Amino acid sequence: MSKINSILIMIVCFFMSCSPSNNSESISKSGSNQVNETKLIFDIDSLLNKEKLDTIQIKLDWVTKKANKRYKGVSTKYLFSKLITNHKIDTTNKEVIFLCKDGYSARVPFYQLLTEKGYLVNKDVDARLQWDEEIDEKFTPCYLVWSIDKDENNFSFPYGIIQIKIVDINEEYKDANPINGTQNVHKGFSIFKKQCIKCHPINKVGGVVGPELNTPMNVTEYWKIEHLESFILNPDKYRYNSKMPTIHDLSNNDVKLIIEYLKHMSKNKKF
Repeated sequence: MSKINSILIMIVCFFMSCSPSNNSESISKSGSNQVNETKLIFDIDSLLNKEKLDTIQIKLDWVTKKANKRYKGVSTKYLFSKLITNHKIDTTNKEVIFLCKDGYSARVPFYQLLTEKGYLVNKDVDARLQWDEEIDEKFTPCYLVWSIDKDENNFSFPYGIIQIKIVDINEEYKDANPINGTQNVHKGFSIFKKQCIKCHPINKVGGVVGPELNTPMNVTEYWKIEHLESFILNPDKYRYNSKMPTIHDLSNNDVKLIIEYLKHMSKNKKF
């Protein structure tokens, strides 16, 4: 091989090694983390592997319904305070999304994560496996548990967490935001964000446990409204072993506001 050809091959290899990944949203198997102006994405294994995990005792775990549970993990206050410092994060208008392997995407405000109540845990100390056998597959690799005195609906308990995203709220929800909506439509959007978007995407924004509700057809375009209202309040009345749980703190008026929001969004589809 000529000397010139050897030099050309070296130059091509150099530029190939410097080329950026085609998918800047994804986290690689090696645990690298992605950063851009409006979003930080962290691989959960990469985060926890860098920390000394403590044994944490929870008086009552409201998901497993078991008392005095001992887990290996780290407090959210410590972990997110460290992320804020290391990445110079201004938490104004920021939200943390916990992405789970089943498609659930829990959205948690920073103020909750910076209290003494939250823990990211990756092992049940008393289990034979990483977790008890009946939940091991679902809970691996990580679980967000809270030390709270009563089961409060404003706390999310996501498990099977694989990634954490820190997002700008205005950017994250821009395609789900009801532009030019009435006051009731915006109230419906607020309820939808709190109760529904962790499972259901709208204009491709949100979790993917449940179906997309707007694109290409809005759910109000093929469901009768009276059935839709009834289904949201009591899914088991319509479907045996429904994946959608009954949401006990939703009032009839809340449901009507959600549907008003969904109707508005049927005229604002993003493909």
